[in-house]
Amino acid sequence: AVVSTQSGHYGRGNVAFISLWPGPVQTENAEANVEALKEKLGVDPAKWESVEYSGLVIVALMKDKNVLEKAGKTMWAVDLADEFNITDVNGKRHVSPRALKNMMPSWLGAFIPNFIKVSWSRVLASIHTYY
Repeated sequence: AVVSTQSGHYGRGNVAFISLWPGPVQTENAEANVEALKEKLGVDPAKWESVEYSGLVIVALMKDKNVLEKAGKTMWAVDLADEFNITDVNGKRHVSPRALKNMMPSWLGAFIPNFIKVSWSRVLASIHTYY
């Protein structure tokens, strides 16, 4: 069988290729260096996704009868978790990197709901450096 990169389907079967991107993940390394991460980078790994979070999303994808509609796409785990109404193992609901509130000053972002998201092309344009 031939892999079709345009459709994301494998041959004639029901196999879908999906690129799943997790957000920052609470790995053992991050947990061992919590103080350094807070001090040097100003980030708190306790707010990051658990290592099980992407697995929960994959299970939901496997149960999704319309998974072939997502074939060939790159998707954030947090966006799919929102779609499937999944919370992390610690009960947290993570915010998408595409959420408009993440792109605003914190005082303004507090008033913007999580479900308002920016398109992929806009996100990529904002982080890409042109030379």
